[in-house]
This record gives sequence, C-alpha cells and structure tokens, in this order.
Amino acid sequence: MDSNRITPLTILAVLSIFFVCILVSAVISLSILGMPDPNGTYEYYPLIISQAISSILSFGLPAIIVAAWKSKSAFSTLTDVKPVQPLAWFLAIAILTICQPLVQWGAYVNEQICMNLDSWEGLRAMAMANNKLYAGIMHYETPLQCCLMIFLMAILPAIVEEMFFRGTMQRIMTITTRNPWMAIFTTSVVFSLLHGDMVAFFPRFILGFLLGIIYYFGHNIWVNIAAHAFNNLLAVTTLIYSEGDLLESLNKLQDNPGPVMPIIALALTILGIQGYIYRTQGNLPTNNNANTDITQ
Repeated sequence: MDSNRITPLTILAVLSIFFVCILVSAVISLSILGMPDPNGTYEYYPLIISQAISSILSFGLPAIIVAAWKSKSAFSTLTDVKPVQPLAWFLAIAILTICQPLVQWGAYVNEQICMNLDSWEGLRAMAMANNKLYAGIMHYETPLQCCLMIFLMAILPAIVEEMFFRGTMQRIMTITTRNPWMAIFTTSVVFSLLHGDMVAFFPRFILGFLLGIIYYFGHNIWVNIAAHAFNNLLAVTTLIYSEGDLLESLNKLQDNPGPVMPIIALALTILGIQGYIYRTQGNLPTNNNANTDITQ
C-alpha cells in the first residue's frame, strides 16, 4: 500500500468493513448460541462454535478483506514477515510475562475509576455477563474440550487479533500519522475498546501497547501471535487453577497490588523492550521505506 493511497476515505472503508463484519458475526453467533437454560448457562458445543465464529468474523475476516483489497494476497499479513533471532522470540514472550504486576495495577486503577462512575453497575453487569461466557468455555471435562478451550481462548484470538490490530490497523495508522508511537497508542486504545469491557480497559491497553512496540520493531506478526497466545494461556491457566469457583475468580475485584511490584515490573519490562529492540534493530523501517506498504 503506497502512502499516498492512505486517505480518510481508506480509513473509513476499513472501519466500515470491520463494523459490517462485527454485525454479521453477532447475528450468526447469537443464532448458534440460542437461549440459555434456567440457570443462565449455554450448551457447551454451541458456545464453543459461537465463540470461534465470533473471533474469526470479528477480527480475522476484516484483516483478510483489507489485505486482499490492498495487496496481492488475502493472507499477506501472516506470510510477509521479517526474520527474527530466537532470542527476540523469547524476549517478546518475556515482556508480556514480566509486565503482569503492572497489568494488575492497571486493572486495580481501572476498577477504582469505574466504581466512581454513575454507570458502574451497568459496566460491571456487562463484564460479569462476558465472564460467564468465558467461564463456560473454560469449564472442560474431556481432553478434547481442554484442547478446544486452549485453541479458542489462547491461540485463535491471538492470531486474528494480531492480524487485524497490528498487521492491519497499526500499519495503516503508522502510514496515516507518520508517527509510529501515535499509531501504537491509537491502535492500543481501539484494541482495548473493541473488547467491550471498560472495567478492563487499562490492562488491555497496556498489553496492546506492548504488542504494538513488539510488532513495530520486529515486524514479524508471528512473534506477536506467539507472545499474545502465551499471555492468553497464562491468564487462562492462572484462572483455572486459582482458588475458588472459576466464575467467582473472573468476577473478583482486583486487590490493591501496592507500588513495589508494579514499579519492578515496569523496570524489567523496559529492560526487556530495550533488549528486544537491540535484537531486532535490523528490522526497523528506515525513513525511506517506513511502512509504505501494508504488506511490506
């Protein structure tokens, strides 16, 4: 995609594609999901299928359509990547792991702010409704259901969300603003907003911002997918093996983490980012060719 072809109309078209896909996804997913039982729970396999379709149509399909429109291949986001050293893969995953106390602090601050809003009860109710669906997916009884849960909660969201947010939106915003940090910030805000849970806006923003940095300097979408999937798997594993009921753990308000661990996590995260940038410095676009093509 040449930079002079990125216009406000292009951005409007991309957003229109996304919202049409969201609408189609909602209609199909709800028709498959059906009505809950008297306890408010859904049948397992319709819930699984509905979640898979929702992820693919909401994020994967828009990325494929835009890539097919602006490049030679519908899956160019996944196939056109720059090589990355093995250590950089490790550092990308480590960054999203060591930042967890910082993310927890973000969740605490987020909830303290939301609790002071007039719309707090409505926001909390929406978050609890989403958590009930997640708990239903994470409640497995067989090895097959465990594999499906890992794929749907960790791997598939990482693939389609990185395709759309970093591989498509962040590239377009970088070309449009000519400022990679503004593009990373904007994409991170949208990334968090479109998850539809304002109670968890800050922690998702932090993760989105770190993923944006990883993608800009590494320019390898599979590194992002690996780091994103590992983060999802870490969160799912922590919830499943936490004390108490799974739904109760999902709905539990964050405790005050205190200042020490978030500060240490921030310092280690910055060190990890510095190491990642050093290991991927050959992948950083120059001023002459910085993201002039959505598929590079």
